[in-house]
Amino acid sequence: MNFYGKIIEKDVLHHKCKSCGRSLRINQVIRKEIDDKEEFIVSVYYCYICDLYILRFKTIEKKRDDPYNKN
Repeated sequence: MNFYGKIIEKDVLHHKCKSCGRSLRINQVIRKEIDDKEEFIVSVYYCYICDLYILRFKTIEKKRDDPYNKN
């Protein structure tokens, strides 16, 4: 499987497979910019027992530095 984007983490997070209940290791996390305000994050998990790829999607708002509000 090919996923395009910048890989930001590897083998960090754990989740459980919804089919067999086994603990999953993360395969990769990909961050892709949508526009100037948002980023799209895809977490890719793989279950070796069920031979399934599990994808989790999240959209986050980018934090912007405000040049007028310096502390």
